[in-house]
Amino acid sequence: MSGEDDEKKEAPVVPEPSPWISREGDVVHPDAPAGSGGLGRFRTQGSLGSEGNDPFGARHPRSPSLRTEALSDDEKAEVLGEGVKIIEKPRNPPPATVPGTQPLKKAQPTYDLDMTIEILADGKDDSLNGAKTDLKEKGVSIDGPQFRFNGPDDQKEPNPTDKLTAIIGKPTVTGSLTIQVVYGTVGNIRVEPREEAAWGRGTTSADAAAKNITVGFHESCHRDDFIAYLKANAPVVTASFRAGMTYAEYLAEQDRILKAIDAWTLAAQAATRAKTDETGYTMTAYKKDHPGATGH
Repeated sequence: MSGEDDEKKEAPVVPEPSPWISREGDVVHPDAPAGSGGLGRFRTQGSLGSEGNDPFGARHPRSPSLRTEALSDDEKAEVLGEGVKIIEKPRNPPPATVPGTQPLKKAQPTYDLDMTIEILADGKDDSLNGAKTDLKEKGVSIDGPQFRFNGPDDQKEPNPTDKLTAIIGKPTVTGSLTIQVVYGTVGNIRVEPREEAAWGRGTTSADAAAKNITVGFHESCHRDDFIAYLKANAPVVTASFRAGMTYAEYLAEQDRILKAIDAWTLAAQAATRAKTDETGYTMTAYKKDHPGATGH
């Protein structure tokens, strides 16, 4: 035999690892349909060589025949590369929004509330960056108190300078307060309830342990905060209708009570920001770490 025949055949060189793993974590040739190459580019049924076209090439080092266990999540992420996110933290589904109404009645010493809380179905707003939970007034008005005044029999309403001779009963504030979660966009992509919360509730250690980490969960905390605050607190105002006041003063007193309703809803918004946004990884910290972020 010649010396050439005596030469030992060299073992095939195993190619360096390359992205042969599909987004689903399967070993697949990049020219195959599952590798997004399509039927027209998949040219071999043999083992995967360094170029993917050599049927006699060494097996890919991460092919099933060379592995005794499946790729870990970290390995999948490493093989995909380029910062593609394929691993999600385990999470509970976000709480579903159940539209409906709840009574909101309060008998105060100098006025009464006879209102409703309306939970609206989730909305969408392309002009909104991120997501938020809105608290808004709807049809809020004040009725009464009743009064008497001296005037001609055919005069149905007093003039601004007419004095009222008697005040009867208390005023009643009516109308609704609506609560709605609204999902906007980030980079022209719709924010989804299942996405991970950026700050506040959903980022605390307790929330993480309970797997409540979604945007939908975060916004549901705002909704619960609003309901709890509105039921536990009343507008801070003491109505002072009295006999002898002018009709203009009467109207101004009604307006003062309605402004107290505005302040009440603003206080509810401040309370939920403190409780749901400024906890865990706070909204303040997020805005500092992400210049240009607006928060709520």
